[in-house]
Amino acid sequence: MPDDWSARSRAYGDAIKRPDWLDFEHLGTAVQYRPTFRDSRMHEQPGFKRIVNAPLGKMGVSFLIDLDIDGFLARDDALKIYEMAYHSTGDVLELGTHKGLSTSIIAEALGESGGGNVETVDIDTATNMVARENVNSRGFGEKVTYTIQDAARRMDELTLTGGQFGFVFVDHWHGYDATYQAASRLCGLLKPGGYVLFHDFLDAGNSDPNHVYGVYQAVLDTICLDREFEFVCNSGCCGLFRRKVGFP
Repeated sequence: MPDDWSARSRAYGDAIKRPDWLDFEHLGTAVQYRPTFRDSRMHEQPGFKRIVNAPLGKMGVSFLIDLDIDGFLARDDALKIYEMAYHSTGDVLELGTHKGLSTSIIAEALGESGGGNVETVDIDTATNMVARENVNSRGFGEKVTYTIQDAARRMDELTLTGGQFGFVFVDHWHGYDATYQAASRLCGLLKPGGYVLFHDFLDAGNSDPNHVYGVYQAVLDTICLDREFEFVCNSGCCGLFRRKVGFP
C-alpha cells in the first residue's frame, strides 16, 4: 500500500472542492446524519422513526444504537443505511451480514418503500443463522437472500450473471485487501446513479499503522481514482459515494 495517505486525501478534497470531505488527519470524527434525498414520506415510515427514537448503549457501548439486534452501528450510520435502501433504484447488495442488524434495516426500508430485495453476503455460518432469526422476527424477511461465500467471489459471480444493484453497503472485513477487492468490483454491479456506502470509512483505526483497518485507504485507491464515481457525504463513520449517470 502507498504510504502518502495524508497528501492524497488532501489532494482529493482539494480536487472535488467539498469542505465536508474529511482528510486523513481528521479520521475518527463522527458526522451527523443529513438526508441525501428530500422526502417527507420517508420520515413518516415506522422503520425510520424507530431508528430516530431508539435508545443508545447497545452492548455497553455508549454510541451504538439499540434496535434489539447486536451490531456495531451508530444512529447516524443506521439512518443513512435506511435512507439509501429506501431510495434504492433496484435491489440492494450487502457485504457483511453478522447478526442481521443492518440487514434488518435494509429489508424494512425496502418493504416500506415498496422497493426491491436485498442479497446479504457473509462467510460466517453460525452468525448467519442468528441473523436469519433476527431479521425474520422483525418482518420483511421475504425481502432477504442470504449467501455464505467470500464477498469478492460472489461479486464476480453476480457480475457474470448480469446482477445490477441500486445500493451497495460494504461492511464485511474492514482490512485494506478485502475492501479494495470489493470496491474495485463495484462498476460491474452498481447501476449508474446508484450509491455505495462504506462502513467505518471514518474510523480512526484507518489512520493507525498498527490497526487492521484499511477502508479509507482502499477507497482512495479505487473509488477516488475512478472518474465514474463521486463523493456524496459522510454520515456517522460511513462514507457515501455515487456512480455517476452517463456511463455505461
